[in-house]
Amino acid sequence: MQPSDWLKWLYTFVLLGVTIGWCVFCVNVIKVAIQEPTATDILVAAGVGGVTGALISWNALVIQHWFRKKSPE
Repeated sequence: MQPSDWLKWLYTFVLLGVTIGWCVFCVNVIKVAIQEPTATDILVAAGVGGVTGALISWNALVIQHWFRKKSPE
């Protein structure tokens, strides 16, 4: 393993952990919005859902960029 490879792995797993943590936060926000639906709670739930989608896309792009198989030289 090259010295720069561990940074790739670290960044990928930190980003994955942040995404999972944000998803847990998103579920809690949506649960509150369902229990007491106010306009503010519904907008916040939509916002955290949008950020969740962006984080999932970011994870997919990072994995495709760093860990896909390289073509033979």
